[in-house]
Amino acid sequence: MQLAQQIGLDKQLFQQTFAINKDEPTNKHIQSSRTLLHQVARSGFPTLIAQHNENLMVINLDKYFTQPQLWQKYLENLSAASLS
Repeated sequence: MQLAQQIGLDKQLFQQTFAINKDEPTNKHIQSSRTLLHQVARSGFPTLIAQHNENLMVINLDKYFTQPQLWQKYLENLSAASLS
């Protein structure tokens, strides 16, 4: 709760939302994420996976962390390729 307050979140709203989502919804989300990671032979976070039709593709983020223009260009190319 302290971290939530430190970053400016409403303490009461955070506590209510956390209570609602702390068990089953979160566990389901984590399990589905792990299943997806297994499908693409990855195991860590963050991992970005794009889907086009039934095809899954892992996007390696490392080279884009400090180069937002390169990331934007990559996304534009990826988007253009998926439309063709």
